[in-house]
Amino acid sequence: MKALFLLLTGASLLFAQGNIDLQNRPIVYNADGSISTMRSISAEFDGKEYLIPTVSEDGKIMTDKEAIATFRKTGKYLGIFETIDEANKYAKKIHFEQGQLLIKRGIK
Repeated sequence: MKALFLLLTGASLLFAQGNIDLQNRPIVYNADGSISTMRSISAEFDGKEYLIPTVSEDGKIMTDKEAIATFRKTGKYLGIFETIDEANKYAKKIHFEQGQLLIKRGIK
């Protein structure tokens, strides 16, 4: 595993920056008319809280179980945190940023 580093994001303390391109997320058009690019869960591995996407690279909404299986297979994550609370704060931050990116692109 890469050497861990600390990064203050303004919302959370990261142990490691995610390895997913947040500028090019797939877009899912939900049945209720909303759009999803960034849905996530956190899961504990090796004493750290990993933030994992639940929107697959091919634009499918995954169950928590599918998302964890995909993480184990690909190693892709949004960030590594000390606590669930820090992971949740960062998840809210990137969710907001994704919404702003969609608005900027005229998608939402």
